[in-house]
Amino acid sequence: MDTFDSHSLDRDYIFLQDNHLKQLSQDDLVQLLDDYYNSDNKVVDILSRHHLSMRPGDLSRELPYIKIEERCPYDNSRLLEQIPSKTRTQNWLNNKICRQCGHTVYYQTNYLCDCFGCQEKRSEFRDDLAKMGTKISKQKKDYQKLSLESKVDLSAFIKMDNNPFGYRKVGVTHKNTDTGFLITESLKEQKLIYPSRDNDPEDFDKIDFKSMSYRGNWEEINWELNIKVLNYDYRQTLDTVEYMMLNQDLDDFEVESLYRKIAIESLTNYFLYSTEFLSYATPSKETVQQVVQELLSEYTPEMFLETILSTLHNYDLLAKNREKLFEKKGFMNLVQNEIKKTKKSKGTGRPAEKRSIEAAELLSDPKADAFFENVVDDPAWMGKMIPAENDSAQKLPAHELEAMIDYVEDDISIIPEELAGAKSYSITEHGILVNYKLGTIMYSDQLSLYKLAKEKNLLSEGSDWWSTNGFNFTVEKFYSLKFLLELAKTLTNSNIKQK
Repeated sequence: MDTFDSHSLDRDYIFLQDNHLKQLSQDDLVQLLDDYYNSDNKVVDILSRHHLSMRPGDLSRELPYIKIEERCPYDNSRLLEQIPSKTRTQNWLNNKICRQCGHTVYYQTNYLCDCFGCQEKRSEFRDDLAKMGTKISKQKKDYQKLSLESKVDLSAFIKMDNNPFGYRKVGVTHKNTDTGFLITESLKEQKLIYPSRDNDPEDFDKIDFKSMSYRGNWEEINWELNIKVLNYDYRQTLDTVEYMMLNQDLDDFEVESLYRKIAIESLTNYFLYSTEFLSYATPSKETVQQVVQELLSEYTPEMFLETILSTLHNYDLLAKNREKLFEKKGFMNLVQNEIKKTKKSKGTGRPAEKRSIEAAELLSDPKADAFFENVVDDPAWMGKMIPAENDSAQKLPAHELEAMIDYVEDDISIIPEELAGAKSYSITEHGILVNYKLGTIMYSDQLSLYKLAKEKNLLSEGSDWWSTNGFNFTVEKFYSLKFLLELAKTLTNSNIKQK
């Protein structure tokens, strides 16, 4: 930001186009500028005195340019800047122009102009961006091996874009949450997306092509998917990712865990968004998340959301609790008290399912939308209790534990008896799941099940992996490799359906 010296006006003035002031002599121009900057005369009177037929508001737009010390990066010529209006002499900010090559330095943005030098710079940047994209895309991610959450994020990412084809562009925010930004950041870190070639240097705050690291305005950047789906072309891949078409045989535990996580995050973000104007009463996101998690163990998401809205619009209640609202957890405590006063089922004159769908639309979280459209397929999820957190497991009695660990089944002759009544099976990397009328049994070894418990985050303090009830199957005993191979062979050659 520069200051213009309005008392030193005898300068070389330059006009880039014909206008009313250009016809004045140097002496008359200096006198007019002195009247304009250093007198109390009205602009209309100044124009009349100098015999100029123009509107007073046009004078500032027709002021001349002067040479400044800053030089053009391409031809080293001194740049030109238009002198400021009378009210901006202490805050002199205008575009700077090179008269030789036409290069423009914009004072409001860091955008490159359309001069030849900037076009070359933009072209070089895009070439480097394309090379970086080529390096990243050499290791495309196999869609079928991604976690369920990554698949949901990808679906939400595409749905957030109004144009479902070509390059991806996604907003930083999506209505009332910052979920869009978090999804984009997560996918970028996993290298499931990368910037396309058609981006501009101005879209990035920082970029290092060598290390392939970058930071920028996610709202402006165009993206490419770094996903491979079988032998699909780009259009087929987009459809598969958007609608999660290859999403069979979902793990129930993974689905319920993500269900819970999305519900808590969505309502936490909504709470923070709805109460951001109550800055004096809004606690940290972590604190709100803890309260939301606690309330969702007793109330549906719909009830929690409706309580937030009804409390915000209950002006008598807010006025009555005005002093309490200034506490750090003020509004949150008020919501807690109000929801506990509310019965768990209340009639509003509208069908329960319709109320729940309307609540979900009001929440309008892209990640939640993708999950409840493609995974659970339940638009009325807000009216239902979210899945409970898995209870922490208790250790088995010592004699039962000793018997389970010490004894490993190796007798393959019992396999026909074991499979009596089996309905279907699936062979996984952790063992063989066999489905019976009364439940599912996992046939596996100790090491594979320990790995599974660790992956599912079931190795909590105070309980051990073998005693968790977080699995959606029963573990009756452990089996030798010989037994498992024979079991797999028998199942493959049987009439039992493989899932």
